[in-house]
Amino acid sequence: MYVEILELYEWCMGHSIPCVLSRLFDGYKLEFPDKADFVQHAYSYGSAHGGVEPAGFSISYEGVSLETAKKLIQEKTYGRN
Repeated sequence: MYVEILELYEWCMGHSIPCVLSRLFDGYKLEFPDKADFVQHAYSYGSAHGGVEPAGFSISYEGVSLETAKKLIQEKTYGRN
């Protein structure tokens, strides 16, 4: 369950994007240095349909696909050029 956010975390690690994966009561939170994050749990938008919920990005508080999540992360450089 909630494999999309785990895959997103692995993608970030593979691209040297700093983030922290934390366990929530029934899911996960993927947090970035500027406190932007993605969550995936029973009550987050899109989680029931394989999506993750962003906060602090150009799209926030709605379910997005894994590919859209990657694009949102790429919009922010997190100290990289």
